[in-house]
Amino acid sequence: MERIDTLVVDRIGTLTQGQPEVVAVVAAPGTDKAELVRLAAGLEKPNLP
Repeated sequence: MERIDTLVVDRIGTLTQGQPEVVAVVAAPGTDKAELVRLAAGLEKPNLP
């Protein structure tokens, strides 16, 4: 993941049908796929006030 410098995430569903889903997880060589999924799942947490 050290080579990733930008991640664009549409949080309000404007590019989806309101039901986003993960269709594939592709981890870079040497990257733990489970860790990648855990980090991505953190994006699902609601914003705090």
